[in-house]
Amino acid sequence: MEQTKQRGIQTHVTDQQDYPKYELYNGSKSGDGFYEPILDSLNRIVTEQLDQHTRVNIIRFDIGGLKCSASEANAMVVNGFKRMRQRLQRYTSRDGKPLRIKSIGTGWVREYSKLKGIHYHCVVVFKAVFRSDRVMSSGNTMLGIFKLIADSFSSLAVNFGTRCWKTDKRKHHFYTINRNDTSALAEAMKGLSYLAKVSTKQHAADGSRFYSFSKIKHVRH
Repeated sequence: MEQTKQRGIQTHVTDQQDYPKYELYNGSKSGDGFYEPILDSLNRIVTEQLDQHTRVNIIRFDIGGLKCSASEANAMVVNGFKRMRQRLQRYTSRDGKPLRIKSIGTGWVREYSKLKGIHYHCVVVFKAVFRSDRVMSSGNTMLGIFKLIADSFSSLAVNFGTRCWKTDKRKHHFYTINRNDTSALAEAMKGLSYLAKVSTKQHAADGSRFYSFSKIKHVRH
Protein backbone atom coordinates (compact mmCIF):
# COMPACT_ATOMS: atom_id res chain seq x y z
CA MET A 1 0.00 0.00 0.00
CA GLU A 2 0.98 3.65 -0.19
CA GLN A 3 3.05 5.95 1.94
CA THR A 4 0.87 8.14 4.12
CA LYS A 5 1.74 11.37 5.86
CA GLN A 6 0.50 12.18 9.34
CA ARG A 7 1.35 15.72 10.39
CA GLY A 8 4.79 15.59 8.81
CA ILE A 9 5.58 11.96 9.66
CA GLN A 10 6.00 9.56 6.75
CA THR A 11 4.56 6.18 7.69
CA HIS A 12 4.23 3.22 5.36
CA VAL A 13 0.83 1.53 5.41
CA THR A 14 0.56 -2.15 4.55
CA ASP A 15 -2.05 -4.91 4.50
CA GLN A 16 -2.11 -8.70 4.75
CA GLN A 17 -1.21 -9.21 1.09
CA ASP A 18 1.90 -7.03 1.36
CA TYR A 19 2.97 -8.17 4.83
CA PRO A 20 3.67 -11.93 4.77
CA LYS A 21 5.64 -12.14 8.04
CA TYR A 22 2.58 -13.30 9.98
CA GLU A 23 -1.22 -13.28 9.85
CA LEU A 24 -2.73 -9.92 10.81
CA TYR A 25 -5.79 -8.94 12.81
CA ASN A 26 -8.84 -9.17 10.55
CA GLY A 27 -11.84 -7.31 11.91
CA SER A 28 -14.08 -4.33 11.45
CA LYS A 29 -11.21 -1.90 12.15
CA SER A 30 -8.61 -3.43 9.83
CA GLY A 31 -9.95 -2.07 6.55
CA ASP A 32 -7.64 0.96 6.45
CA GLY A 33 -4.54 -1.20 6.74
CA PHE A 34 -1.69 -1.28 9.23
CA TYR A 35 1.34 0.85 9.95
CA GLU A 36 4.28 -1.30 8.91
CA PRO A 37 6.82 0.32 11.30
CA ILE A 38 4.54 -0.59 14.21
CA LEU A 39 4.18 -4.18 12.98
CA ASP A 40 7.96 -4.44 12.68
CA SER A 41 8.46 -2.99 16.17
CA LEU A 42 5.99 -5.46 17.67
CA ASN A 43 7.80 -8.32 15.98
CA ARG A 44 11.15 -6.99 17.18
CA ILE A 45 10.36 -6.65 20.89
CA VAL A 46 8.92 -10.18 20.99
CA THR A 47 11.67 -11.91 19.01
CA GLU A 48 14.42 -10.10 20.92
CA GLN A 49 12.98 -11.39 24.19
CA LEU A 50 12.71 -14.91 22.77
CA ASP A 51 16.38 -14.66 21.79
CA GLN A 52 17.19 -14.11 25.48
CA HIS A 53 14.67 -16.43 27.16
CA THR A 54 13.28 -19.87 26.36
CA ARG A 55 9.80 -18.74 27.36
CA VAL A 56 8.19 -15.28 27.50
CA ASN A 57 4.98 -13.71 28.77
CA ILE A 58 3.22 -11.02 26.74
CA ILE A 59 0.51 -8.83 28.24
CA ARG A 60 -1.60 -6.39 26.25
CA PHE A 61 -3.51 -3.68 28.08
CA ASP A 62 -5.32 -0.42 27.35
CA ILE A 63 -5.36 2.99 29.01
CA GLY A 64 -8.16 5.52 28.67
CA GLY A 65 -10.06 8.33 30.32
CA LEU A 66 -7.34 10.83 29.44
CA LYS A 67 -8.68 14.37 29.61
CA CYS A 68 -5.61 16.31 28.51
CA SER A 69 -3.59 17.13 25.39
CA ALA A 70 -1.89 14.40 23.36
CA SER A 71 1.58 15.49 24.49
CA GLU A 72 0.50 15.50 28.15
CA ALA A 73 -1.07 12.07 27.71
CA ASN A 74 2.14 10.75 26.15
CA ALA A 75 4.14 12.03 29.12
CA MET A 76 1.75 10.30 31.52
CA VAL A 77 2.06 7.00 29.67
CA VAL A 78 5.86 7.22 29.57
CA ASN A 79 5.91 7.84 33.33
CA GLY A 80 3.50 4.94 33.86
CA PHE A 81 5.75 2.60 31.89
CA LYS A 82 8.76 3.75 33.92
CA ARG A 83 6.90 2.99 37.13
CA MET A 84 5.74 -0.38 35.77
CA ARG A 85 9.25 -1.33 34.68
CA GLN A 86 10.66 -0.55 38.13
CA ARG A 87 7.93 -2.59 39.82
CA LEU A 88 8.39 -5.55 37.49
CA GLN A 89 12.12 -5.60 38.14
CA ARG A 90 11.41 -5.78 41.89
CA TYR A 91 8.62 -8.35 41.53
CA THR A 92 8.83 -11.44 43.73
CA SER A 93 7.03 -14.76 43.97
CA ARG A 94 4.58 -15.49 46.77
CA ASP A 95 7.39 -16.80 48.95
CA GLY A 96 9.37 -13.61 48.44
CA LYS A 97 11.84 -15.01 45.91
CA PRO A 98 12.98 -12.42 43.32
CA LEU A 99 11.81 -13.38 39.83
CA ARG A 100 14.69 -11.49 38.21
CA ILE A 101 12.70 -9.83 35.45
CA LYS A 102 15.56 -7.70 34.12
CA SER A 103 14.99 -7.27 30.40
CA ILE A 104 11.55 -5.87 29.56
CA GLY A 105 10.15 -4.92 26.17
CA THR A 106 7.39 -2.31 26.03
CA GLY A 107 5.37 -0.45 23.46
CA TRP A 108 2.36 1.83 23.10
CA VAL A 109 0.22 3.37 20.38
CA ARG A 110 -2.10 6.34 20.79
CA GLU A 111 -5.54 6.52 19.22
CA TYR A 112 -8.49 8.87 19.30
CA SER A 113 -12.22 8.33 18.89
CA LYS A 114 -15.26 10.36 19.82
CA LEU A 115 -16.43 7.63 22.17
CA LYS A 116 -13.16 6.98 24.02
CA GLY A 117 -11.26 10.20 23.40
CA ILE A 118 -7.49 9.81 23.66
CA HIS A 119 -6.62 6.24 24.58
CA TYR A 120 -3.69 3.87 24.33
CA HIS A 121 -3.10 0.24 23.42
CA CYS A 122 0.00 -1.09 25.16
CA VAL A 123 2.16 -4.21 25.36
CA VAL A 124 4.82 -5.52 27.73
CA VAL A 125 7.07 -8.55 27.06
CA PHE A 126 9.31 -10.24 29.62
CA LYS A 127 10.75 -13.62 30.58
CA ALA A 128 7.94 -15.98 31.53
CA VAL A 129 6.95 -16.16 35.17
CA PHE A 130 3.60 -17.84 34.42
CA ARG A 131 2.71 -20.74 32.15
CA SER A 132 -1.00 -19.97 32.27
CA ASP A 133 -3.16 -16.87 32.54
CA ARG A 134 -5.42 -18.53 35.11
CA VAL A 135 -3.30 -17.15 37.93
CA MET A 136 -3.65 -13.57 36.66
CA SER A 137 -7.22 -12.87 37.72
CA SER A 138 -10.04 -14.21 39.86
CA GLY A 139 -13.42 -13.09 38.63
CA ASN A 140 -13.20 -9.31 38.44
CA THR A 141 -10.24 -9.13 40.82
CA MET A 142 -6.85 -8.43 39.26
CA LEU A 143 -3.96 -10.41 40.69
CA GLY A 144 -0.20 -10.37 40.52
CA ILE A 145 1.36 -8.71 37.51
CA PHE A 146 -2.00 -7.63 36.08
CA LYS A 147 -2.63 -5.65 39.25
CA LEU A 148 0.91 -4.29 39.20
CA ILE A 149 0.36 -2.96 35.68
CA ALA A 150 -2.99 -1.40 36.50
CA ASP A 151 -1.64 0.22 39.66
CA SER A 152 1.36 1.63 37.79
CA PHE A 153 -0.94 3.72 35.63
CA SER A 154 -4.04 4.24 37.78
CA SER A 155 -1.90 5.79 40.51
CA LEU A 156 -1.34 8.72 38.13
CA ALA A 157 -5.07 9.27 37.63
CA VAL A 158 -5.17 12.21 40.03
CA ASN A 159 -3.41 14.34 37.42
CA PHE A 160 -4.88 12.99 34.22
CA GLY A 161 -8.20 11.33 35.02
CA THR A 162 -6.91 8.09 33.55
CA ARG A 163 -8.07 4.56 34.11
CA CYS A 164 -6.60 1.24 33.14
CA TRP A 165 -8.90 -1.41 31.74
CA LYS A 166 -8.75 -4.82 30.07
CA THR A 167 -6.09 -6.07 32.44
CA ASP A 168 -8.28 -9.04 33.28
CA LYS A 169 -7.99 -12.29 31.36
CA ARG A 170 -9.40 -12.15 27.85
CA LYS A 171 -8.52 -13.38 24.40
CA HIS A 172 -5.62 -11.62 22.67
CA HIS A 173 -4.44 -9.94 25.88
CA PHE A 174 -2.20 -12.56 27.50
CA TYR A 175 0.27 -14.97 25.91
CA THR A 176 2.91 -17.43 27.02
CA ILE A 177 5.27 -18.42 24.21
CA ASN A 178 8.08 -20.98 24.11
CA ARG A 179 11.05 -20.04 21.96
CA ASN A 180 10.47 -22.63 19.23
CA ASP A 181 6.66 -22.62 19.27
CA THR A 182 5.97 -20.96 15.93
CA SER A 183 2.23 -21.55 16.22
CA ALA A 184 1.96 -19.71 19.55
CA LEU A 185 4.15 -16.91 18.20
CA ALA A 186 1.92 -16.52 15.15
CA GLU A 187 -1.19 -16.36 17.34
CA ALA A 188 0.39 -13.70 19.54
CA MET A 189 1.54 -11.57 16.63
CA LYS A 190 -1.92 -11.71 15.07
CA GLY A 191 -3.43 -10.42 18.30
CA LEU A 192 -0.77 -7.76 18.77
CA SER A 193 -1.14 -6.55 15.18
CA TYR A 194 -4.33 -4.83 16.36
CA LEU A 195 -2.03 -2.16 17.79
CA ALA A 196 -0.78 -1.34 14.29
CA LYS A 197 -4.17 -0.70 12.66
CA VAL A 198 -4.52 2.68 10.96
CA SER A 199 -8.12 3.12 12.13
CA THR A 200 -8.54 5.73 14.92
CA LYS A 201 -4.83 6.57 15.09
CA GLN A 202 -4.39 10.25 15.90
CA HIS A 203 -1.34 12.42 15.52
CA ALA A 204 -1.92 15.71 17.32
CA ALA A 205 -1.12 19.09 15.85
CA ASP A 206 1.43 19.68 18.61
CA GLY A 207 3.77 17.22 16.91
CA SER A 208 3.66 14.54 19.60
CA ARG A 209 4.28 11.02 18.38
CA PHE A 210 1.55 8.39 18.27
CA TYR A 211 3.61 5.28 19.00
CA SER A 212 6.78 4.25 20.80
CA PHE A 213 8.62 0.97 21.41
CA SER A 214 11.55 0.24 23.68
CA LYS A 215 14.95 -1.01 22.66
CA ILE A 216 15.63 -4.19 24.59
CA LYS A 217 19.02 -4.26 26.24
CA HIS A 218 20.65 -7.66 26.30
CA VAL A 219 21.62 -8.64 29.82
CA ARG A 220 23.87 -11.27 31.33
CA HIS A 221 22.23 -13.97 33.42
